[in-house]
Amino acid sequence: MPTSEIVYLYSLYKCPSRRPERAKLKCALPHFRTGIVDNTAWQWVRELMLDPRSLRVMLEESQKELQEKNADVMYRLSRIEERIKGEEHRFGVLLREYAAAQNTTTLEPIFRQAKEDTERLLTELMEERDKLTAQLQYANIDDAFIDDLESFAQTIREDLDALPFSGRRELVEHLGITGELSYEEGRRVLYIIWYTHRFRRVLGDSSLP
Repeated sequence: MPTSEIVYLYSLYKCPSRRPERAKLKCALPHFRTGIVDNTAWQWVRELMLDPRSLRVMLEESQKELQEKNADVMYRLSRIEERIKGEEHRFGVLLREYAAAQNTTTLEPIFRQAKEDTERLLTELMEERDKLTAQLQYANIDDAFIDDLESFAQTIREDLDALPFSGRRELVEHLGITGELSYEEGRRVLYIIWYTHRFRRVLGDSSLP
């Protein structure tokens, strides 16, 4: 089931691996008509915004799942913070020992290697800490956000059909909705992703090669 990121190119979405400057294997993902993809995605968004109650239910479901996931991330983050503190203390000790051993031909290479290993481990731990922190920042839904989005849906419902393409795109981005294109059993498929939810839509563009 090949899937890939997509780029906008004229009237088709194409896998970027097809571009000659991309030095990687070509994927088997076919072309997708932008109009069909965009219209399919918009109809899903439109139905969502016309049903604020379903919107709230989906957000509350995602909120619960993300809270459970975040609890695990926060635990891992606390363990990493403890390791960083321990390695920073060890690094300070090694620096003092390394300075003292520089006049000792036998010990100096041993302390130098230990110092380099500790520096490398600290770098890896800090990178992992940054990744986990980013997950917490972008994977959170609070009650105020749910209330605001439900009210917004009730306010905008009368104007949905009058929105131009740019307005529709802005709304999709505001909602945080993303998509993936796939080719499964001879069918072009769009997966609409919203927080922890994933919706499959078969696209009616079988005439494309």
